[in-house]
Amino acid sequence: MDTVLPGFAEELGEIFVGEPSFPFYSTVTGRRCSEPLKSEYWEKNIREPVLFREAVEAAAKDGHRIFLEIGPHPVLANHVLTTLQNSRMDGHASGLVTKDKSDAEQLDTAAWSLVLGGVEYDWSRHFPRRPKAVAELPHYPWQLEDFALPVSSEGGGLVSNDKEHPLLGYRAHGKEWEWENHLDTTGTPWLADHQVGGSAVFPAAGFVEMALAAGSLWHPDQPVQIEDFEIRTPLILDVRHSKTVRLKLDEHGGHFLISSRNRLSDDPWQPHVTGRIAAQARRTQPPVPQAANDAEMHLGATEIYDTAREIGLNYGPAFQAVEKVEGSERLIAAQLGLPAVVEADLDKFLIHPCLLDGSLHSLFALFHHDQQENHSQAFLPVRIDRFVLLKPRTRVTAVRTAIRRHSSRSLMADFYLLDRTGDLVAWASGWRFRAAQLIRCSYDRSRTLGQRWVSRPRPSTVSAFAEGKSGIVAQITEAADKTADKDLLKRYPVEGDALVDALCAAFALETFRSLADSAGEASLASCRAGGKLADGMEDYFRRLARMLVQDGFAKTSAEVDCWRLSSNAEAPTSREIWQSLVADFPEKAARFALLGRIGTHLKDILD
Repeated sequence: MDTVLPGFAEELGEIFVGEPSFPFYSTVTGRRCSEPLKSEYWEKNIREPVLFREAVEAAAKDGHRIFLEIGPHPVLANHVLTTLQNSRMDGHASGLVTKDKSDAEQLDTAAWSLVLGGVEYDWSRHFPRRPKAVAELPHYPWQLEDFALPVSSEGGGLVSNDKEHPLLGYRAHGKEWEWENHLDTTGTPWLADHQVGGSAVFPAAGFVEMALAAGSLWHPDQPVQIEDFEIRTPLILDVRHSKTVRLKLDEHGGHFLISSRNRLSDDPWQPHVTGRIAAQARRTQPPVPQAANDAEMHLGATEIYDTAREIGLNYGPAFQAVEKVEGSERLIAAQLGLPAVVEADLDKFLIHPCLLDGSLHSLFALFHHDQQENHSQAFLPVRIDRFVLLKPRTRVTAVRTAIRRHSSRSLMADFYLLDRTGDLVAWASGWRFRAAQLIRCSYDRSRTLGQRWVSRPRPSTVSAFAEGKSGIVAQITEAADKTADKDLLKRYPVEGDALVDALCAAFALETFRSLADSAGEASLASCRAGGKLADGMEDYFRRLARMLVQDGFAKTSAEVDCWRLSSNAEAPTSREIWQSLVADFPEKAARFALLGRIGTHLKDILD
């Protein structure tokens, strides 16, 4: 189009265009135009993109909600309605005529369509004389009969089926202990406030609530206990695509699986959570730790959620339940309040996910302290050893958090949820969290790294500065001393060391798995007998096993020099961690390359 613009502008120079005599909304500018349209405008009309949606939104915001498309083949009415719906505005859009219908009858139809859409009409043309009194017509004689859809033995009962729980959903057809639900941020808008790394992620507290609801239906009128609750993969929610979420419960052993897939798709089911619902919950209550009077930390809601945002956890109003936090690095006490946006739904849940998730936010007090030391990692929940609900449908107002272990890679704590009288509502033992770096660079620098060989002089045994050129050395030293510290070099000891530790742990875990038997057990004797361990490598093998024990990935067996992998021995792959290191700290790529070579061939080194 650029080639025709000069001639087009020259021809337009002879045409005069006055000011619009009625409101004119341009699809060139996307707003209302009140000045005469000059030649530059018509050049843009040819060259620039059409801003139809913006023009419709501008007109609607100014109060124009009735749209009539004049043309032989109306095609824009649906686009106008879609724009109004997306902007949450009421309106009407229709066409005047079509290429097949353009007679007087069609014009009448279009006019009455506008009246139905809300256009004011002068009814005095048809009713010039208004009656003195308006008679009240009798109401329609309803028979008040029910016409319920009959349910057959083969029908799924989807029309008459009601949700047994807001998150658990409906009982699946033909499956006594299986439930399905359709979840998205449109139907359940408060889920959109749980943002992790910029995406709406279904909260771990929501999974816990689903399991508790299934357990209460399986064993009603009993305390519900969940064991070995493990989150395998997160459930990402989308405003455009709904997820079909399924909970399947084994009525014999109590094991359950929560999985999902896109609604109305034939995709394979994606597993998210596994665990077990105990048939008989523990009725003995653990002692609730008491908060110390001389607390080291005193934080308000603003400081807590500012810290969360700094590490990539952007919670909206529905999930901001913490009011204040105080305590120490070993015991934290937090006051909770149910957000107003979910107040009406409190009685629909056994323990509202916004309150349970808010209980975990007490840990942000630890991260606030770490943040002052330039730590920016988030800790995401991955496993619960045991969760017991004693008083369902009770408002939680406080939580006590006992920190059992806290390192740069993982965290484990116990949570005690209390009501306003201080009674125990629920408690969780061994809630484990894994470190995750949610705040990253805007692009992946690992993809921009390459290797290029550069010629250089042959190395000499004689120093270039050995012949009395100490002045050059002094100048270089002085320039280096004046160089300001770079932020990246300051950041590496904080973030890089943690990732290096995680990389070494991943290499150790992968190497131990290659040496262990099918049960995950490896001993010094079995590795020697199998030819997997060379002479002189015994101490290195013991050090590798002790590293796994320290990280909670392995346990010492009764046999001497024998170790077994733990059931929760899961960690990110060494490849993922290595790529993250190279992407975040490219200036140390050579060091990471050497570390990667050693870790990849660690098994070969040992044998």
